[in-house]
Amino acid sequence: MVKLMPEFEKRNIKPVAMSLDTTENHLKWIKDINAFGGYDPEAPLPFPIIADSDRTIAVLLGMVKPAAIKKTGLPITARHLFVVGPDKKLKLSFIYPTTTGRNFSEVLRAMDSLQITDKYGVSTEANWQPGDRIVVPKGFPPEKADKLFVNKVEIEPLPSGKPYLQFAELKK
Repeated sequence: MVKLMPEFEKRNIKPVAMSLDTTENHLKWIKDINAFGGYDPEAPLPFPIIADSDRTIAVLLGMVKPAAIKKTGLPITARHLFVVGPDKKLKLSFIYPTTTGRNFSEVLRAMDSLQITDKYGVSTEANWQPGDRIVVPKGFPPEKADKLFVNKVEIEPLPSGKPYLQFAELKK
């Protein structure tokens, strides 16, 4: 995550982590994270970590995996990733089991999609990457299309003959 901070900063994204450990454990854990990533073990992380050792926040956010209870009696959470937009609304969430690491390349791809779709009122296809064509919704204003797209909107020919799949390339 530390290695990807320039990518998050480039997108004006402010990561925040939450862990079920105490603040004291975080301070020790940060040294291990930094050392493993090849950084100064004494350096602070470039993002905050929230301590939720009693699981209060995890329960409120629905992150608890009820089937897995630690010997302390406290539930274990799955690994959740929430994307909250500037409007303070949930835009996206990923849930990974505790045994599976997160795919930050996919997180960044999804962030790029969210930012483009929010800014321009378009959509992206499965496996979309920055620079790929975007999906133009039916009824997209032609005057707006002329300003945003490299060429005119292309309609995908479908067996039904319905012109609902429209694509274009955004100007850079």
